Amino acid sequence: MRDLLSQHSDNKFRTSITDAAGAIASSSLFTNAEYLIARSHGEILLRLTLGNGIERDGDDFVTTIDDSQITFRGNFTHQFVVYDAAGNKLPPVFNNPLTITQTLIQEIT
Repeated sequence: MRDLLSQHSDNKFRTSITDAAGAIASSSLFTNAEYLIARSHGEILLRLTLGNGIERDGDDFVTTIDDSQITFRGNFTHQFVVYDAAGNKLPPVFNNPLTITQTLIQEIT
């Protein structure tokens, strides 16, 4: 199953980090977070980090993608990773296929 985002639209989603037992870990346990959208061959089209598109909200991270940041459409991969207290990049929280659907740009007059 592919995740979906919309082109030329503000996109916002929450990410929770769970431990091996399935318990939600506090976002405060992590020193950084990173969200990427990439082409299948690895070219990164969008990178957001904590304080730059990603914010903490309680135990979760909230990723906000501004409508100006997704001008492309089609099939991609997206992933979310966090860094531990020592600054080590941990395995992806998710690394999923992504479809960005086309939307029309219309200015309100």
